[in-house]
Amino acid sequence: MLIDKVDRENISAVTTRLKVLSKIKIDESKKPQDGKIVYHYEKINQNVDIRLSTLPTSFGEKVVMRILKQDASLTNIEALGLIDVNLEKVREALKTTFGIILVAGPTGS
Repeated sequence: MLIDKVDRENISAVTTRLKVLSKIKIDESKKPQDGKIVYHYEKINQNVDIRLSTLPTSFGEKVVMRILKQDASLTNIEALGLIDVNLEKVREALKTTFGIILVAGPTGS
C-alpha cells in the first residue's frame, strides 16, 4: 500500500533528516549505517522504535525503516507457541551449562 511518494529533488533532504533523527553520520554515504529513532505514538500512548538502516547503491543511498513496539517481549517460554515435544527440548537445552540456541528469522517473528 502506497501512502505517499517523495519527489526526487527532496530525497536527499529526507534522507539527511532521517539520519539526523537516528543519530548516524550525515556525511557518510559510502558505508552502511544503522540507527534508531524513538517515536511517541499518541494513538496508543506508547513509544515505538524506528530502526533505520542506510545502504549505498549506485543510485544513491537506500533507506530502510522498521517499526518495532518497545514492549513486544515474551513473558514466558510457553508464549512461543511450541508443541509439547519441542517445548521440552528447549527446556532441556536451557538446563545445559554450554552450547547455543540459535533463533533465526525475520525481525519480530
